[in-house]
Amino acid sequence: MSTPYVDRADPDHVVDFEFLLLIYAHTLQLLMDAEFTSGLERRLRRAVASNKPEGIVRKPISGGVAHFAAGLSIEDYFENLGNFRLNILHRPDFSDIFRILRVMRDVWQLSAFADGGRLLRFKQKLWEFDAQLENAPSEHWTELAATKGIDLIEQAATSCRNSKQFPEIKLAYSMAIADRILHDRQTSAFLVTLLVRLAPTDKSQQPQKFVRRMRLPKHVERIVIARDRGKCSYCDVNITIELLARPHIDHIVPLSKGGCNDIVNLQLCCESCNLQKGNRELDLKSSVPRYNGGSYAVSLAPDI
Repeated sequence: MSTPYVDRADPDHVVDFEFLLLIYAHTLQLLMDAEFTSGLERRLRRAVASNKPEGIVRKPISGGVAHFAAGLSIEDYFENLGNFRLNILHRPDFSDIFRILRVMRDVWQLSAFADGGRLLRFKQKLWEFDAQLENAPSEHWTELAATKGIDLIEQAATSCRNSKQFPEIKLAYSMAIADRILHDRQTSAFLVTLLVRLAPTDKSQQPQKFVRRMRLPKHVERIVIARDRGKCSYCDVNITIELLARPHIDHIVPLSKGGCNDIVNLQLCCESCNLQKGNRELDLKSSVPRYNGGSYAVSLAPDI
């Protein structure tokens, strides 16, 4: 079994780290897919319309936009596995197939409410498949993987997707993915570009304010300060050490230009930079710790 990852804030949420990497990569890939992002926008629009004023995008809630997008990505991933033979672009080899099967077993096994009967039956089929491979010449492994292995993947994915524990699996992994999105300010800002599309537009098709400013909860301020390591997102002054002024939690896209209060739209600023920024949209610096001392910044999408 690959290394499990335990959420220290909630020890009941245990996830398989290898599967988490697969799902996170799938999520990032989907964010570059126009069909997925347009579907995400439609669902968010319905969620915004149906929720109470304190709902999604209006407040930085735990089930916010990053969590919402991650949940859709997980559903998409299992749907793709359930139709694996229709979605693969090339003939898979044995190692690809068996890795997916092993990870599926670990995901199921780590679920807090795993269905022992289904899991045992899947393990039995996996052992039988493994025994077939051991008794077959290596030149037949790819053929077995493309027949028996794909059948097992599709059966396991469909069974897991329809099982009682799937909501628990989805919750645990979507929370872990949302954490990773939040810790990368640029990925968060990419999601913000989708949120701006939810705003009404004026006569010149520019987004307008649709969310009221609110007093952010203290725990949200602490999360943003920790993510940005106590430094201003623009000038890099260490606000928590210098004590020049109280930290300012800034909206990456101003509310006046269609921004929202979801946590993906928040960053830490010093008072000076926040006042200079006003209601402008500035280039974003990466929140990922520097590997070799370098630095870079990116622009938000031009259609914001």
